[in-house]
Amino acid sequence: MRYRYPLYFLLFLLSLSLPALGSASLNDIWVSTIESRGGLRALLEFRADGTVATTRAVMLEYKYKLDGSTLVLTPQSEDKTVKDTKYVIKIDVDMLQMKESGCEDCLMTLKRIAGDPQKEIGIVGKWSFTKPSGETVYYIFTTDNHVFFRIPMPGTTISEYKVNGDTIELRRDKEITTMKISVTDDLLILRTQDNKEYRYKRMPRFH
Repeated sequence: MRYRYPLYFLLFLLSLSLPALGSASLNDIWVSTIESRGGLRALLEFRADGTVATTRAVMLEYKYKLDGSTLVLTPQSEDKTVKDTKYVIKIDVDMLQMKESGCEDCLMTLKRIAGDPQKEIGIVGKWSFTKPSGETVYYIFTTDNHVFFRIPMPGTTISEYKVNGDTIELRRDKEITTMKISVTDDLLILRTQDNKEYRYKRMPRFH
């Protein structure tokens, strides 16, 4: 099934006179700095073929502490009601088992994603887990003790894009949207013609 979003929704997902792109690369995955309830965020993936994919995902960020076989995840969220989660884990080269403390049925077996360059560094790297419902959950454990958690949502809209100085033009079917653009190493800013500004941060690739 092909999902289509109206133009106003794309404007919400995307977006001074702003500086030009400079040497920073636009081709990457960018996630909105605005988080809705449950961690749902807008994602943009700018591709080398001149297209941008617009979609949504549950995207959460944690700090982790690993002490032997005990893993503690601390949510990096403005919602202070969300508490730490503790797991008992077992790590193999290509497998990570995580059992939530105090929950007999809460066992996840994650597999290391093929081609992961961090294969020899314990928990650090890219992992995935397929839920009984068929959804695939992705985890990235970084060397600086961050964890990025992602569940992709159905529905992707593809647009063509062209950048000219500090302006980006998006074209989908016969609809054309023009915005101001600024991109640095880790921040993308899009501004619509009615001065609505949307900010995105660069995210590590999950696969």
